Amino acid sequence: MRYYLSKKKVRGRIYWYAQRNVWTPKGSRVAEQIYLGNADTILKAMKGEGTVSLKTYRFGRTAAILSAAEDLGLRGIVEKTIDKRKGYGFEELMLLVPTGKFEHRTSKLDIVDWYSRAYLSHYFDLPNKISEESIYRMMDKVDYKVQEKIGEELAKRLMEFGISPSIIVLDTTNFATNIEHGEEIPQKGHSKEGKNEQNLIGLALAITPQNIPFIWDTYEGCKNDAKVFPDIVNAIVERLKKLMIKTEDIVLVFDRGNNSKKNVDLVQIKMHMIGGLKRNQAKNLYDIPVSDMEFLYETSKENKIFGCKTRGMFFGREFACVVTYNEASMLRQSRGFEEQKRDIIERLTQIDKSLERTGRGRKLSVTGALRKANDSTHKNFRSLVKMWVSDGKFYWKWNNEKEEFIKKTFGKQALFTDLHDWSAKEIAITYNRKSVIESDFKMMRNSLVFSIPPVGHRKDGRIKSHVFLCLLGILLYRYAIWKARHLGITEDKFLDALDEIQVSLVSDKTNKAYWVVNQMDATQA
Repeated sequence: MRYYLSKKKVRGRIYWYAQRNVWTPKGSRVAEQIYLGNADTILKAMKGEGTVSLKTYRFGRTAAILSAAEDLGLRGIVEKTIDKRKGYGFEELMLLVPTGKFEHRTSKLDIVDWYSRAYLSHYFDLPNKISEESIYRMMDKVDYKVQEKIGEELAKRLMEFGISPSIIVLDTTNFATNIEHGEEIPQKGHSKEGKNEQNLIGLALAITPQNIPFIWDTYEGCKNDAKVFPDIVNAIVERLKKLMIKTEDIVLVFDRGNNSKKNVDLVQIKMHMIGGLKRNQAKNLYDIPVSDMEFLYETSKENKIFGCKTRGMFFGREFACVVTYNEASMLRQSRGFEEQKRDIIERLTQIDKSLERTGRGRKLSVTGALRKANDSTHKNFRSLVKMWVSDGKFYWKWNNEKEEFIKKTFGKQALFTDLHDWSAKEIAITYNRKSVIESDFKMMRNSLVFSIPPVGHRKDGRIKSHVFLCLLGILLYRYAIWKARHLGITEDKFLDALDEIQVSLVSDKTNKAYWVVNQMDATQA
């Protein structure tokens, strides 16, 4: 391993580090940074004076999680919720999984190995050597009722900091697993990763306007969004009541995959709503030309959003409707569509040729060709291709009229709401908070930060505990970002600042060893 010297200027003084970098998909990143001190301390160390660094640990990410847990009173919540007779150090064991995942460890074995070599093993007051079995015993005791109580108490504490769920964004996803013989939760269904051959676990997540998880549920992978929706809405309402929040003041934002008259009626009774409409539900809205829209706002990525407000009858009642247009989305969707279209036509042409092939070997049957063509066409494109067999021959035809309508919808969103007094801008901005929860789902698939996969547990109880611990980590992480909001830095900058925080074991000339936090800048402090 090759190290080089790097320096930082903090409050006008120069501090030196021995640094080692590694190459990542995002470019060169610091893998290890050992604090050496300023010129005076380095000189004293060379002369045998001052302090000598014996061991240095990266500690920023772990410190952020521990600080958030302390702010939210997690220890007190756990002590109140868990029967003390069940064991010692539950808060520490619970925090071990999210901190380990935040430090890029995925499996429980990886986390145990990391812990044995991390500063956290010196910080936590755990009496025995930690093993995978220690974590599994903790997971078995943190059952669904305990998870519910901890989630409720954390929500109360967040409200004390002013984090109140005036708007709740709800979305669902699923995760592919390698579980072959599980209990009820791991089931085959429609994978949102395209891994339909694997068993899935479903997740419904509701977040606050600050992007902090409010409530979540893990369910069978075979269930579709619309069927799960009533259960999670009722759970949201129940938690709001326990928090003494009037449900009629809450706005629920949800995706068009949850649309049904039954679901809309359920929300209408309990809360306000903003939802999305599918193409086939609102053709007249998607037909509205961009020339009829006005500028609404600019996104954080500097994309201009245009839109207009109207009214429409959906699910048996009249709603205020907003149609928005984003040119950047239109261009992205157009490129993706043309690529998919080209691939589909190439595959269909190849199937045609395989039917016409002569010579030795087994020839593809006409029914086999139809099945192969159907399987190789993405479900979103099947309405664009008509395929049939007639007189022993395979035929296909591209639907140009349907293509023209779909292209008119690129970059557009059709929204509906019972908030008739809200402006088009307010409705559009509120609905587009959904993109934040979608980015969280991507983070949960990322093996580097709070990933839910891989899930190797067969028992439903452990699967729910595993997801709970991952979401607990995200809750603490999002709270830490919210707490640092006054710094005005991006999430990437926040993580970079954490990654540079280190703690060192040093000794002085009397050979007395003690811990010190290395010099930090104003952002890190």
